[in-house]
Formats: sequence, structure tokens, C-alpha cells
Amino acid sequence: MIPQSEEEKLSRLDVACELDTGELIDVEVQVVNYNNMQRRTLYYWSGLYLSRLAKGQNYRSLRSVITINILAFKLLPQEDPHAEYCVYNPKTGDRLSDDLEIHFLEIPKFINKPVKNMTKMERWMAYFSGKLDAKGKEELAMSEAAINSAYDATMAFFQAPEERLKYLNRQMAIMDYNSGLESAEERGEEKLGKLIGMLREAGRVEDAFEAAANPERRRELYREFGLENNDNE
Repeated sequence: MIPQSEEEKLSRLDVACELDTGELIDVEVQVVNYNNMQRRTLYYWSGLYLSRLAKGQNYRSLRSVITINILAFKLLPQEDPHAEYCVYNPKTGDRLSDDLEIHFLEIPKFINKPVKNMTKMERWMAYFSGKLDAKGKEELAMSEAAINSAYDATMAFFQAPEERLKYLNRQMAIMDYNSGLESAEERGEEKLGKLIGMLREAGRVEDAFEAAANPERRRELYREFGLENNDNE
């Protein structure tokens, strides 16, 4: 979504689509917890909600926006892997509007079960979880044509050398990022945590990865953000 002015932030949606019934859908897949998912979700939702209202149009032209977050980490307090949020009156439970609908699918909370006993949503969560054995995957693919197509697309992706290399590099960057954070916490490095927090707020995700994994790049970023004099790191 292109910003309307220089002060606004560029938003990149993983998947944005429009249903035949008119609703707009934003599907986000997040594998690393940057501790900003709640606000980021509202930011993306609002951007998509406003994007279809042209100048001079009536508010009736606004369309419902449904956001679906597929997370590879635990975020919310409930045990159920699926959580839905909307705007409602906390005293009466009355829903203000159907225009805002946000779903969280926390994959680590998914508990495996026989495919035949799964709901359609649970089958998709099983697909994303990667917890099924070969027999389970076969049953899952046979149960849903769309999931079968997803498996085919996955196989085609990993058979493409360049795409597979990009995927592996990304996975290694994520592991380096998480390892860097864990090491920093163990050593009590508040400065690194502060730097990564600042990079997150600035939307500089790749720099955050590098800061956690690469000491030389970390020092450059310390200087950029005025943190270089805190210690000798």
C-alpha cells in the first residue's frame, strides 16, 4: 500500500484479496515475534480499509476488511489456537460494525488429531504446523482440494534451486536473530535490545536481523542511533 505522503509509512501485505461478496481480506504470515503484532495488525487493517475510499466518496463506499494473522509463535493468552476480535460494547456485548474482523491463528497451539475429526480450519492449521507424518499429509491432501494444491505448490517451490536458497537464507537469518536476542538477554545487554526495538519501530526488519547476528553491523547501527558511547561493545 503506497503512502499518501512522505510522512506516512509504506505497508507491505503478504496477501490482499477481494471476495466475490465484496469483503477485503488481508492474510499475514509472521514467523518471528517482534512484539508489535497487535498494533501492526490494526495499522494494516486500517490502511486496507481506507484504501478503497476515493476522494469525495460517501462512507457507505467503505468495505468490510477481514485480517487473518497466521503466527509461528504464541502471542495471546487463550489456549485455543484461533482467536477472533471485533469492535463491541464491553457492557452489552453489542457489536458496533461488521467492518472490522481480525483473526489470529497461533500454529504452536494447534493440537494434532485424526484428519477425519478436524474442522476445515483445523486442517489448514495442520498444513501450516508441519506436524503430520507422510500418511497424515496424504489424508489431509485428499480431504481438501485447496490443501492438495498447496502441497503441490510447496513441492514446486523447493524444487526451484534459487527459491530454496532464498528460503534457507531467510531461515538462517531468523535463527541468527533469535540466537542473538537470547545471547543478549543472557548477558544482560540492554543496549542491543534497545537498538532492535528502535529498528523494529522504524520498520527496518533486516537491519534488526543483522544487528542480532553481526557485531560489525551492530556497531554501525549503534553509531547511527546514537548508542555507541554506552559501552565498548
